[in-house]
Amino acid sequence: MIIQRHMLLRAAASLLCVVILGPAQADTTSYAGTMETYPVKRVMPLGSGDSVISGAADGVATIVVTTGGTPVLLSVICSGLGLLGEDTLKHLDFYCSFTADDDNSFDVHGREDASGFKAAIIGGSGRWKGATGTASFERVAVTESSAQTNFKLEMATP
Repeated sequence: MIIQRHMLLRAAASLLCVVILGPAQADTTSYAGTMETYPVKRVMPLGSGDSVISGAADGVATIVVTTGGTPVLLSVICSGLGLLGEDTLKHLDFYCSFTADDDNSFDVHGREDASGFKAAIIGGSGRWKGATGTASFERVAVTESSAQTNFKLEMATP
């Protein structure tokens, strides 16, 4: 009886700690970055006059914590599929994987349309395992063979 009572008290104390403390809060880090990518695009005309565009890009990026720190060099691989109007991009959905080394990477899913880029961090490995958050992108230079893009990340890791 005493053992059961002791176990019940321990269980109640544990539950009280969970209720009072709640789940552990994720650490959020703000990063600023820049990347240069080299795209390969294919365009398929549709009967409507619009076109489907598929693309892939790879390149390099650097990110740094906005409060200071050592920049991290990353390889970048992206893939996307979108719809082009006669003169404008209607929308483009894309995925990018940013890799520091074999053990540390994070992934982004985004959409570009007339209003700009919207993107979310959808996971990672190593130091970014379970990462979530938001990303924003701004192209600063585009040629037929490359694109330079600045970006910001608000990344939470468990």
